[in-house]
Amino acid sequence: YSVQHRYADDGVSPGNAAARDNATISVNVRDSDTGSGNNTTTVTVNNQTPTVALNAVSAVAENGVATLTGSYTDIGLSDAHTLTVNWGDANSSTNSTFAVPATSGLTVNQTINSSTGDGAVLTITAINTGTGQASFSVQHRYLDDGLAPGNTTTSDTSTITVTVSD
Repeated sequence: YSVQHRYADDGVSPGNAAARDNATISVNVRDSDTGSGNNTTTVTVNNQTPTVALNAVSAVAENGVATLTGSYTDIGLSDAHTLTVNWGDANSSTNSTFAVPATSGLTVNQTINSSTGDGAVLTITAINTGTGQASFSVQHRYLDDGLAPGNTTTSDTSTITVTVSD
């Protein structure tokens, strides 16, 4: 015989910060004469690292709001995630950090407030529970184009970095 089982997480949900966990599989067979036999084996379930994809962000003027959209994918549907946005803002070193529930528990239009007090709000825009992909949108205000009170340039580029960990 052959039996399959899908492990939604490598350990206890919503995650235990382990790279892998062992699960014990027990089989008990009984016949019609009240006889039985049993055995166990283990399987190692490895955590899968989330991947992140970001869309291009449109240019904004000073004191303008930039909208970042993108997605992360983690087939560990029961994994909770920490999503951190480093805005690359020369005038604000505060990252936006979000505690995102397990993908299996997310809903479209769900909002999550940043825990760092920067006022950012992450909005879940789409979910695919087949692939573990969650799409999102978040905004940030850039007060100046470079380091305030000005660096004599007409524009500056900020590099936005998103990290998702489970």
